[in-house]
Amino acid sequence: MSQPVTKAVVEAGIVDGDALAQLQRWIQPGLPMETPAGSEPIVSAVAVAQRIMEAVESEEAVEIRSTDLDIVTQYLASRRKARLHVPNPEDPEKTVGIQVEYCRTRLGEIVIPWTSESINDTLLDERTYLKPVGEDRIYFADVRELFYGDHKAFMVCEPAKEK
Repeated sequence: MSQPVTKAVVEAGIVDGDALAQLQRWIQPGLPMETPAGSEPIVSAVAVAQRIMEAVESEEAVEIRSTDLDIVTQYLASRRKARLHVPNPEDPEKTVGIQVEYCRTRLGEIVIPWTSESINDTLLDERTYLKPVGEDRIYFADVRELFYGDHKAFMVCEPAKEK
């Protein structure tokens, strides 16, 4: 079990003391041995289900991290200049052009260095596009992050299909 789910199950009082000791010994070292001091176990089935659902849906429980060691080499060997046009926060009718370097993977995906937490939503905005020098605009259909350890390094963007 993941740490958030385990914590929710323990705090809910679902596992009795003997089973909790076995879990702590064999499955999850460091597992708290009892519900937190001063708290009563949750008795409502709805409340228990809600607590477990929150734990399962938490970022800590569901974050998937991808790493692709070949991307670094490919990016450094074949990067090109472009302008990334993103919606202007002061004027929604206009975009702001940002100088970026990017590369294309063998599968045609666009690789851009990671810049900020909000970049995923921005890249998927229908007004956002990449304009490579001397080429057509590229809009994005999907974006995923590449990690190296705990460090976010690149955004891998799937180009949208042309209409």
